[in-house]
Formats: sequence, C-alpha cells, structure tokens
Amino acid sequence: DAGLMLGYSYNNTVDKNVSVGGNLDLFWSSYKKASTIAQEGSQAGEIITQKVSLDYSTFYFPAMATARIIFPIDVGSFKVFSGLGAGLNFLINKEVNYNTKEEDFRFFNGFGWKLRVGLFYSLGKKSDLSIELFYNSAVLSSNSSETDDGFPIYDEIDMSGVGIVGTLILY
Repeated sequence: DAGLMLGYSYNNTVDKNVSVGGNLDLFWSSYKKASTIAQEGSQAGEIITQKVSLDYSTFYFPAMATARIIFPIDVGSFKVFSGLGAGLNFLINKEVNYNTKEEDFRFFNGFGWKLRVGLFYSLGKKSDLSIELFYNSAVLSSNSSETDDGFPIYDEIDMSGVGIVGTLILY
C-alpha cells in the first residue's frame, strides 16, 4: 500500500566506501471502505456523499542495524551503493468497523531484514541526495493464544515488499 515514510539513520564510517549504523523508520498508511449514498451536481462540480463502513490506520516501526557499501562505479555524477539491514519490527493497527460499532488496536512484532540498492549524488562536502530501490522482508505476529483443544493460534501480517525512497543525507 502507499503511505508516508519518515526515518532517522545514524551511521559510522568504517572507511571511504563502507559505513555501519542503525535506523528507525515510521511508515503510516490508512484505508477506508466507503460506499456512495448520494450524488448531486453543483456549479463547482459533482458532490458525492460517502458512507464509511471500515477505517484502518497502520503505523509501522522497523528498527534495524544497517551496513552500506559504496561501489567504485560512477554513473555520470552518481555513485552506486548497496545496503543491508536487519532488526526488530513493530506495527500498531487501529481498526474501526462502523457496521458492528467495534474499535480495536492490534500490536504486532517480529524480525525483519531489508536489502537496498541505489544511487547518490554529492550535493556538498556534508550532504548527499539518494534514490534507492529496496526489498523489505518482515512477517509480524500477534495475539498468541490457543484453541479449546490446546492448539496454538496467532495473527500474522506480512510487511514484505518492494519500495522506492528518496533521501537527503546530512553528515
């Protein structure tokens, strides 16, 4: 799903082309299931009245140890890099079902990893601009319990997928 992601990274340079550190991201996304209950025209355009039956908000917090390698390959003025991250992932899901009048917060957690490749451009002595393609792998679980027969049950959410991100890097 599409959403908004903000993050903070702290890296230590090992040498000219290798750095290690950690990062904490916040990804937010929402979903509403709505149906049209009325339509009317106006001078400004068509006015549509919607009835919301489901409303979900998701807050995803991956906290990872990271490593980045800058390859000795230049693509014009850009440098090529790759990175790997691994760590704990947390997710809070707020779910409102207006049909049943139920509101619930669910908490998920689990291990995840991220592989990324990209290009960065040096803006100055202490700043870079980068664009990267990443693959995130994380299956998070919640609500561990058991059935009446003693079998374990739990909820799972798969946060794996591909993404693109642009970053302003300040040193």
